Amino acid sequence: MKESFFCSICIEEGLKDHFEVEVNENFFESPEVECSNGHKFILANSTPKFDYLFTMAVEAYKKANYSQSVLMLYSGYECYLKDFVATYLMSQLKDMDTVEKTLKEINRSERINGAFVSIYAILFKEVYKNEIEKKHSTIRNKVFHAGYFPSEEECMKMGNAVLSVIMEINKKYIDLGKASGWTAYDLLNYNLDRTIYHCEKKGVKWGVGSPDQVQSFSSNKGIFSSGAILPEVPTDPFKILTSKV
Repeated sequence: MKESFFCSICIEEGLKDHFEVEVNENFFESPEVECSNGHKFILANSTPKFDYLFTMAVEAYKKANYSQSVLMLYSGYECYLKDFVATYLMSQLKDMDTVEKTLKEINRSERINGAFVSIYAILFKEVYKNEIEKKHSTIRNKVFHAGYFPSEEECMKMGNAVLSVIMEINKKYIDLGKASGWTAYDLLNYNLDRTIYHCEKKGVKWGVGSPDQVQSFSSNKGIFSSGAILPEVPTDPFKILTSKV
Protein backbone atom coordinates (compact mmCIF):
# COMPACT_ATOMS: atom_id res chain seq x y z
CA MET A 1 0.00 0.00 0.00
CA LYS A 2 1.25 3.49 -0.88
CA GLU A 3 0.15 7.07 -0.28
CA SER A 4 0.56 9.81 -2.89
CA PHE A 5 1.87 13.27 -2.00
CA PHE A 6 2.73 16.62 -3.51
CA CYS A 7 5.88 18.33 -2.25
CA SER A 8 5.08 21.75 -0.74
CA ILE A 9 8.58 23.00 -1.61
CA CYS A 10 8.11 22.05 -5.27
CA ILE A 11 4.77 23.87 -5.30
CA GLU A 12 6.40 27.02 -3.91
CA GLU A 13 9.15 26.80 -6.55
CA GLY A 14 6.69 26.18 -9.38
CA LEU A 15 7.96 22.66 -10.01
CA LYS A 16 5.83 19.68 -10.94
CA ASP A 17 6.09 16.85 -8.47
CA HIS A 18 4.09 13.85 -7.37
CA PHE A 19 5.63 11.04 -5.37
CA GLU A 20 4.56 7.99 -3.40
CA VAL A 21 5.49 6.76 0.06
CA GLU A 22 5.15 3.14 1.14
CA VAL A 23 2.81 2.63 4.07
CA ASN A 24 4.94 0.48 6.36
CA GLU A 25 5.66 0.58 10.11
CA ASN A 26 8.06 3.50 9.65
CA PHE A 27 5.27 5.51 7.99
CA PHE A 28 3.68 5.96 11.43
CA GLU A 29 6.90 7.24 13.03
CA SER A 30 7.11 10.59 11.17
CA PRO A 31 9.74 9.41 8.63
CA GLU A 32 12.06 11.53 6.52
CA VAL A 33 10.99 11.32 2.86
CA GLU A 34 12.41 12.63 -0.40
CA CYS A 35 10.43 13.88 -3.41
CA SER A 36 11.45 13.22 -7.02
CA ASN A 37 13.21 16.60 -7.14
CA GLY A 38 15.42 15.78 -4.17
CA HIS A 39 13.69 17.77 -1.45
CA LYS A 40 13.85 16.02 1.92
CA PHE A 41 11.48 16.65 4.82
CA ILE A 42 9.73 14.97 7.74
CA LEU A 43 6.32 13.53 6.83
CA ALA A 44 4.29 14.13 9.98
CA ASN A 45 1.52 11.56 9.61
CA SER A 46 -1.12 11.64 12.35
CA THR A 47 -3.54 9.16 10.77
CA PRO A 48 -4.28 6.30 13.21
CA LYS A 49 -2.89 2.94 12.13
CA PHE A 50 -6.23 1.22 12.69
CA ASP A 51 -7.80 3.57 10.15
CA TYR A 52 -5.49 2.14 7.48
CA LEU A 53 -6.18 -1.42 8.57
CA PHE A 54 -9.94 -0.93 8.29
CA THR A 55 -9.52 0.77 4.92
CA MET A 56 -7.49 -2.22 3.74
CA ALA A 57 -10.22 -4.53 5.06
CA VAL A 58 -12.82 -2.67 3.00
CA GLU A 59 -10.68 -2.76 -0.15
CA ALA A 60 -9.90 -6.45 0.29
CA TYR A 61 -13.61 -7.23 0.67
CA LYS A 62 -14.43 -5.35 -2.52
CA LYS A 63 -11.89 -7.55 -4.35
CA ALA A 64 -13.50 -10.68 -2.83
CA ASN A 65 -10.30 -11.34 -0.84
CA TYR A 66 -12.20 -12.29 2.29
CA SER A 67 -9.23 -13.91 4.02
CA GLN A 68 -7.25 -10.67 3.87
CA SER A 69 -10.29 -8.66 4.90
CA VAL A 70 -10.83 -10.81 8.00
CA LEU A 71 -7.19 -10.45 9.06
CA MET A 72 -7.23 -6.68 8.56
CA LEU A 73 -10.49 -6.35 10.49
CA TYR A 74 -9.17 -8.22 13.51
CA SER A 75 -5.80 -6.46 13.38
CA GLY A 76 -7.61 -3.12 13.18
CA TYR A 77 -9.72 -4.05 16.19
CA GLU A 78 -6.67 -4.96 18.27
CA CYS A 79 -4.88 -1.81 17.13
CA TYR A 80 -7.91 0.26 18.14
CA LEU A 81 -7.85 -1.24 21.64
CA LYS A 82 -4.15 -0.39 21.94
CA ASP A 83 -4.74 3.19 20.81
CA PHE A 84 -7.63 3.53 23.25
CA VAL A 85 -5.35 2.39 26.09
CA ALA A 86 -2.67 4.84 24.93
CA THR A 87 -5.21 7.67 24.71
CA TYR A 88 -6.36 7.09 28.27
CA LEU A 89 -2.78 6.89 29.55
CA MET A 90 -1.84 10.11 27.77
CA SER A 91 -4.92 11.89 29.13
CA GLN A 92 -3.82 10.96 32.66
CA LEU A 93 -0.02 11.12 32.44
CA LYS A 94 0.42 13.95 29.93
CA ASP A 95 3.82 12.43 29.08
CA MET A 96 4.20 10.71 25.70
CA ASP A 97 7.60 9.24 26.56
CA THR A 98 6.10 7.36 29.52
CA VAL A 99 3.13 6.27 27.41
CA GLU A 100 5.40 4.90 24.66
CA LYS A 101 7.53 2.98 27.16
CA THR A 102 4.42 1.59 28.88
CA LEU A 103 2.99 0.36 25.58
CA LYS A 104 6.20 -1.58 24.90
CA GLU A 105 5.72 -3.38 28.21
CA ILE A 106 2.15 -4.46 27.37
CA ASN A 107 2.62 -5.11 23.65
CA ARG A 108 1.07 -8.60 23.64
CA SER A 109 -2.60 -8.97 22.71
CA GLU A 110 -3.67 -10.44 26.05
CA ARG A 111 -1.97 -7.60 27.95
CA ILE A 112 -3.56 -4.95 25.74
CA ASN A 113 -6.94 -6.63 26.23
CA GLY A 114 -6.43 -6.67 29.99
CA ALA A 115 -5.47 -3.00 30.06
CA PHE A 116 -8.44 -2.07 27.88
CA VAL A 117 -10.95 -4.02 30.00
CA SER A 118 -9.62 -2.29 33.13
CA ILE A 119 -9.79 1.20 31.58
CA TYR A 120 -13.27 0.48 30.18
CA ALA A 121 -14.48 -0.42 33.69
CA ILE A 122 -12.92 2.74 35.16
CA LEU A 123 -14.51 5.00 32.55
CA PHE A 124 -17.93 3.44 32.05
CA LYS A 125 -18.50 1.62 35.37
CA GLU A 126 -19.33 -1.64 33.63
CA VAL A 127 -17.61 -4.80 32.39
CA TYR A 128 -16.49 -4.99 28.75
CA LYS A 129 -17.93 -8.22 27.36
CA ASN A 130 -15.45 -8.54 24.44
CA GLU A 131 -17.95 -10.11 22.05
CA ILE A 132 -15.46 -9.76 19.19
CA GLU A 133 -12.94 -12.10 20.78
CA LYS A 134 -15.66 -14.54 21.88
CA LYS A 135 -17.44 -14.72 18.53
CA HIS A 136 -14.83 -13.88 15.89
CA SER A 137 -11.35 -14.82 17.13
CA THR A 138 -11.89 -18.44 16.04
CA ILE A 139 -12.39 -17.56 12.39
CA ARG A 140 -9.45 -15.15 12.50
CA ASN A 141 -7.23 -17.90 13.95
CA LYS A 142 -8.44 -20.41 11.37
CA VAL A 143 -7.58 -17.99 8.56
CA PHE A 144 -4.19 -17.10 10.04
CA HIS A 145 -3.03 -20.53 11.24
CA ALA A 146 -4.93 -23.08 9.13
CA GLY A 147 -5.31 -21.35 5.78
CA TYR A 148 -9.09 -21.29 6.14
CA PHE A 149 -11.00 -19.46 3.41
CA PRO A 150 -13.91 -17.54 4.97
CA SER A 151 -17.13 -16.94 3.08
CA GLU A 152 -18.40 -13.52 2.07
CA GLU A 153 -21.10 -13.82 4.71
CA GLU A 154 -18.59 -14.65 7.47
CA CYS A 155 -16.45 -11.67 6.52
CA MET A 156 -19.39 -9.28 6.34
CA LYS A 157 -20.71 -10.47 9.71
CA MET A 158 -17.33 -9.94 11.32
CA GLY A 159 -16.87 -6.51 9.71
CA ASN A 160 -20.24 -5.24 10.91
CA ALA A 161 -19.59 -6.58 14.41
CA VAL A 162 -16.10 -5.04 14.73
CA LEU A 163 -17.05 -1.59 13.48
CA SER A 164 -20.31 -1.55 15.46
CA VAL A 165 -18.46 -2.30 18.70
CA ILE A 166 -15.90 0.43 18.01
CA MET A 167 -18.54 3.00 17.16
CA GLU A 168 -20.48 2.10 20.31
CA ILE A 169 -17.35 2.64 22.40
CA ASN A 170 -16.71 5.96 20.65
CA LYS A 171 -20.25 7.12 21.35
CA LYS A 172 -20.07 6.08 25.01
CA TYR A 173 -16.80 8.00 25.38
CA ILE A 174 -18.22 11.14 23.77
CA ASP A 175 -21.42 10.90 25.85
CA LEU A 176 -19.34 10.49 29.00
CA GLY A 177 -17.49 13.69 28.21
CA LYS A 178 -20.71 15.59 27.57
CA ALA A 179 -22.31 14.34 30.77
CA SER A 180 -19.21 15.23 32.79
CA GLY A 181 -18.82 18.65 31.21
CA TRP A 182 -15.34 18.05 29.83
CA THR A 183 -13.94 17.84 26.32
CA ALA A 184 -12.88 14.28 25.62
CA TYR A 185 -9.19 13.75 24.83
CA ASP A 186 -9.77 11.34 21.96
CA LEU A 187 -7.80 9.05 19.65
CA LEU A 188 -7.21 11.82 17.10
CA ASN A 189 -5.75 14.03 19.85
CA TYR A 190 -3.48 11.18 20.91
CA ASN A 191 -2.25 10.43 17.39
CA LEU A 192 -1.53 14.11 16.76
CA ASP A 193 0.41 14.37 20.04
CA ARG A 194 2.30 11.20 19.14
CA THR A 195 3.22 12.72 15.77
CA ILE A 196 4.48 15.89 17.45
CA TYR A 197 6.49 13.72 19.86
CA HIS A 198 8.22 11.84 17.02
CA CYS A 199 8.92 15.07 15.11
CA GLU A 200 10.54 16.63 18.16
CA LYS A 201 12.64 13.50 18.68
CA LYS A 202 14.02 14.23 15.20
CA GLY A 203 14.79 17.80 16.19
CA VAL A 204 11.80 19.45 14.48
CA LYS A 205 9.61 21.66 16.66
CA TRP A 206 5.92 21.45 15.76
CA GLY A 207 4.54 24.71 14.38
CA VAL A 208 8.04 26.15 14.00
CA GLY A 209 9.46 24.12 11.13
CA SER A 210 9.27 25.54 7.62
CA PRO A 211 8.00 23.36 4.72
CA ASP A 212 11.57 22.23 4.03
CA GLN A 213 11.60 20.61 7.49
CA VAL A 214 8.17 19.09 8.05
CA GLN A 215 4.96 18.46 6.13
CA SER A 216 1.89 17.42 8.12
CA PHE A 217 -0.50 14.80 6.83
CA SER A 218 -3.73 13.16 8.00
CA SER A 219 -6.19 11.20 5.88
CA ASN A 220 -8.46 10.31 8.79
CA LYS A 221 -12.02 11.60 8.49
CA GLY A 222 -12.93 10.72 12.06
CA ILE A 223 -15.13 7.77 11.10
CA PHE A 224 -13.45 5.31 13.44
CA SER A 225 -12.11 7.68 16.08
CA SER A 226 -13.46 8.88 19.40
CA GLY A 227 -13.71 12.30 17.78
CA ALA A 228 -16.41 11.10 15.41
CA ILE A 229 -19.64 12.67 16.63
CA LEU A 230 -22.32 10.23 15.48
CA PRO A 231 -26.05 10.87 15.92
CA GLU A 232 -26.43 7.11 16.00
CA VAL A 233 -24.46 3.95 15.28
CA PRO A 234 -25.30 2.51 11.83
CA THR A 235 -26.82 -0.97 11.89
CA ASP A 236 -24.36 -2.39 9.34
CA PRO A 237 -21.35 -0.05 9.14
CA PHE A 238 -19.08 -2.43 7.22
CA LYS A 239 -21.82 -3.09 4.68
CA ILE A 240 -22.23 0.67 4.19
CA LEU A 241 -18.49 1.19 3.64
CA THR A 242 -18.08 -1.76 1.26
CA SER A 243 -21.07 -0.70 -0.83
CA LYS A 244 -19.53 2.70 -1.63
CA VAL A 245 -17.88 3.01 -5.05
